Amino acid sequence: MTPGRAAIVLRSPASVAVFAAVALLCAALLVDALLRARGAVALVSLPAVTLVLWSAWLVFARPCLRLSGTGLTIVNVLRTTTVPWGAVDEIVLRHQVVVVTRSGERLRCWGAPSSARSSMPVRSSGPAPRAAQVREPSGRISGSAAHRAIQGYWERPERPQGPTDAAARRWNGWSLQVGVALLLVVVAQLIWAAQV
Repeated sequence: MTPGRAAIVLRSPASVAVFAAVALLCAALLVDALLRARGAVALVSLPAVTLVLWSAWLVFARPCLRLSGTGLTIVNVLRTTTVPWGAVDEIVLRHQVVVVTRSGERLRCWGAPSSARSSMPVRSSGPAPRAAQVREPSGRISGSAAHRAIQGYWERPERPQGPTDAAARRWNGWSLQVGVALLLVVVAQLIWAAQV
C-alpha cells in the first residue's frame, strides 16, 4: 500500500439496504414468536432464519470492491480476486464495475456501487479518452463518488505500468462450508419434524 493512501471498501448502498431489510424481517418474525409466548416456534425456526440471514449476507452484504495502493480486490459471493494495478488494462464503470486485465479477462464486481450516469471506460493506454478528461461544468469527474474513488486510485502517477503478477483467485470455502452446514441442519430438522 502506498504511504498516505488508505485502502477503501466500496459496497452498493442498495444491497446493504436489502440485507438490512431481510435482517429486520427475520428479527421481527423471531420477536413476534417470542411475544406470543411461542418460544418453541422461535427455537425451531432459528436454523432456517439463520440460513436466510447467512444467504442474504453472502449475496447482498459481503460482495464489495476493495481499493489499495497495490491493486484492487473483487469480493463476490463465491470467489475473491486480487488484481495488481499493473495487470489492469481497463476499468468499465457502468451498471457494474468490470475490470479488464491485460490478458483480456473480464472480472465483474457484484457488490460495487453502480451509477447509470457513468458509462465511460477508463483505459491505461490507447486512443480511448480517459474518464478524468470528461468533466462536468463544475470541473468534477462525472459519475458517482465511488467511481471517482476508483478513478483516483487508477490514475495516480505511481501506478506500475510494466508487467506484473496476474490476478490471484481463491474460493471462499468457509462461506460455502457454513452455508452447507446450515442447510444440513435445516434439512435434518425437516426430516425429524416429518417423523414426529
